[in-house]
Amino acid sequence: MSVLLKVILSTLFVGLAMPLGATIARFENITSKNIKDELAHRVMAFGAGTLLSTVALILVPEGIANSTPLVAAACFILLISGAVILFVNIAFNDNLRIINQWQ
Repeated sequence: MSVLLKVILSTLFVGLAMPLGATIARFENITSKNIKDELAHRVMAFGAGTLLSTVALILVPEGIANSTPLVAAACFILLISGAVILFVNIAFNDNLRIINQWQ
């Protein structure tokens, strides 16, 4: 089997996962809201973990190999400043009950 055929077949099967999942979701009959919410939470957590591990294991090493220390430092500073803003926003919402602009 050629490499191109393997790629085409594997992407076909991966692409069919979305309509298959939508079909299963259409006919499922979970009546308890707690169980339904917990199932949705676990599926989303699994997907987020998969995407995060893909970025961490594949994209980050390639980006590090092709960047300069100045670019890496700028990305680190942006990451830290975003985390600081997140925690300040959480602190304001918890302590002062201030509504942020997206609510």
